[in-house]
Amino acid sequence: MTKQCNKCGEVKELEGFYKQTNAKDGHAYMCKVCVSASSRAWYGANKEKARLTRAYWYQANREKSIANTKSWRKAHPDICKAYSKAWNKANPEQNTIKKAERRAAVKQRTMAWSDLEAIEAIYAKARHLTKVTGVRHEVDHYYPLRGKLVSGLHVETNLQVLTRRANQLKGTSFQP
Repeated sequence: MTKQCNKCGEVKELEGFYKQTNAKDGHAYMCKVCVSASSRAWYGANKEKARLTRAYWYQANREKSIANTKSWRKAHPDICKAYSKAWNKANPEQNTIKKAERRAAVKQRTMAWSDLEAIEAIYAKARHLTKVTGVRHEVDHYYPLRGKLVSGLHVETNLQVLTRRANQLKGTSFQP
């Protein structure tokens, strides 16, 4: 079945229109392309109002928003990786700052009594597993160095070897 867009006048398949339950045929009167263009124009003319509306919705639906973001990121790892690469390339100074902060956190949380040889052995184990399995392994802090609930130390008893994906999913979270 086809339908004519009331805005651009083009005749398109019904898949080219959003569903609208109160419409006679169950589809919107404007095609998806025209709705998108109209939305972009409105957001361009009402940036502050749109920002406030999104901020208000986020505050009212914070948990839902976080869950939606996590599920989308899990379903689209390639897009997230490409976005991250592009951001790192476009913002080398922020990336350098992030890395410096990380090095400083590790240095600050490495105790004088830490067994540096044992720590190096754990990092060597991660490199070895990466080489043998072909899957990237990383050293993770069981208690995150900069966590929300707790902050751990950079000592051998707080280190574990995880796959890169498992480490990324864990992030700085800590489950007591």
